[in-house]
Amino acid sequence: MSSVAFEEMPASRLPDPVLTRLYRYWDALREARAGPTRPEVDPIDMPREVLPDLMLTEVVLADGTRRYRYRIVGSRIAEQAGADPTRQFLDEALPREFGYLDYILGLYDALVDIVRPLYSRSSYVTADTSSSPERETHRLMLPIVAAEGAVTHVLAAQVFHVQRGVTQKPFLSPDGVSYGETVLVTPD
Repeated sequence: MSSVAFEEMPASRLPDPVLTRLYRYWDALREARAGPTRPEVDPIDMPREVLPDLMLTEVVLADGTRRYRYRIVGSRIAEQAGADPTRQFLDEALPREFGYLDYILGLYDALVDIVRPLYSRSSYVTADTSSSPERETHRLMLPIVAAEGAVTHVLAAQVFHVQRGVTQKPFLSPDGVSYGETVLVTPD
């Protein structure tokens, strides 16, 4: 069980309409449960504007080890990453530099342990230090559960904000990363 104590934020304060729409979709499916089951989640039924920013990640348990595999990666995320990591494990697809892989795995582990929605924000820095943060991402991570309540998948949206005039570079190859807030998302 995760020992991290997160601040809480109501869903109405999510900073991007894509994140808000995905949260509402997920919340309607889950009813009074910790999350919907995988068969209940269908990208065809999701708001269309969410799909380019969508990720579905499978929780894989093998020999007592928990790993995460991308099952669906939206086109805008693949474009921003500079590659499509669909079907890859996170520990194969994400860079270890700047603690990025550990940070992302920590978010997934926390969500699986506490079975609650998480919102996080981080910045990607390039060598040009004329402005900061140059590129920022906002992610919403939502649990998809089995009938007994264990997390089987993580439904997520990740949106990017790039300052005007910044030369874009894939976010998987930053010159540095800074980690902002991570909070639990609560119903309004």
